[in-house]
Amino acid sequence: MILTADLHITDKLTQGRPRLSVGLGVLQQIYVYAKNNDSVVFILGDLFDSKNRITFRTLLAIYEFFEKHQDVKWYLLRGNHCSPDRANPEESVLSLFRHVCTVIAQPTYANGIVWMPWYPAKMYMEKLKAIQLQGKTNYLFSHIGLKGGAVSQSNYHPPSDISADELFEIHPWQMVLLGDYHLAQQIGNKPCYYLGAPMAHEFGEIGCGVWKLTETGLLGNLPIRAPAFKSWKIVKGARGLDLLDYDKADYNRITAPVEVHERFKEQYPDAELLSEPGAREVETSPVLLDDQDSLPVLMEEYLRIRGLVAEKDWLMPLGLSIVSKLKKEAVEA
Repeated sequence: MILTADLHITDKLTQGRPRLSVGLGVLQQIYVYAKNNDSVVFILGDLFDSKNRITFRTLLAIYEFFEKHQDVKWYLLRGNHCSPDRANPEESVLSLFRHVCTVIAQPTYANGIVWMPWYPAKMYMEKLKAIQLQGKTNYLFSHIGLKGGAVSQSNYHPPSDISADELFEIHPWQMVLLGDYHLAQQIGNKPCYYLGAPMAHEFGEIGCGVWKLTETGLLGNLPIRAPAFKSWKIVKGARGLDLLDYDKADYNRITAPVEVHERFKEQYPDAELLSEPGAREVETSPVLLDDQDSLPVLMEEYLRIRGLVAEKDWLMPLGLSIVSKLKKEAVEA
C-alpha cells in the first residue's frame, strides 16, 4: 500500500504560479507508483488546503482526476482541513468524492487497521477508546497532532493535548502512521510516525515523498518531484551573483543588499527579492477565489448533470459552512 498525507491542494498562486498544477502533478506521480506496484493509496488527511475556502475550480479538477484514475483504489481520510465546522467535524467536503474514492469520515476498523479521522482532542480520545479491537496486530492510521511533534524544519512544536504514549496505552499498536505535521518524523520511542507532506508547501518545508508499507511492515520512501522552496542570503560585499543549485522551476527567495537588487532581477527574474528577512521587496501574486456563495450550487449542478446525485442530495454531505447560510436565506425568502 502507498501512504501519504497533507497534500493541501489549492489553486492559490505562489510567486505568480498556480499551486493546483503542482498538486495534480503529485497525485499523478502517486498514481504511477500505485499502478506499477498494483497497490492501493491511502491519503491520511488534508487533501485540500483551505477548509471551507475551497474553490469550485479546485474541487472539479481533483474530482475529475480521481474519476479518470479509478483503476487504482483511493482511500481518503478526513483531516482537520477537510472539516470546516469543529462542532460537526464529520461533515466534510470529502463526501463529494464518495463516487470515485472510499471516503473515511468516521472511525472505522477493518482488516487490522483502525482508520481514525481528525477530531478535537477530547472527542478524538473518546472515539478511539470506544473502538472494539480484536487481536494484537493492529495498525492505527490517523490524522492528529501529538505532543513533541515538529510542524516542519522550523522545529516549531505546536501545543497538543494528546501524546504518543496515550495512544499506546489504549492499544499496543503494531505501528501508528499519522498525517497533520508536514515533517516526516518519529514521535518518542514508539513505532509512531508522521508521514510528512509529499512536497513542500512554503519556505521552511521540505518534501518528504510518499511511503510504501510492505507485508513485513517496513516503510520505504518513494521520492516525489515537485518545486522546492529555496532561500538564499547574500551578505554585503559578496563577490559574484551565481547561486549554486538554482533552478527556476523551484520557488526561490533571495535576501540581498538593495544595491545589488537590479543585478539579481536581471540574472534571476523569477526569484522573490528581499532586502532583509521579513521585508518584502516583491509581493507574491494575490489569491484567486471563486464566489463562495456559488460554490455548492456549481458542484451540485455538475454532479446532478453527471447523474451522480439526486436533487438537493448535496446539502447534507457537502459540509461547508455556507450551506447553513443558503438554507437560512431560502427559508427567509
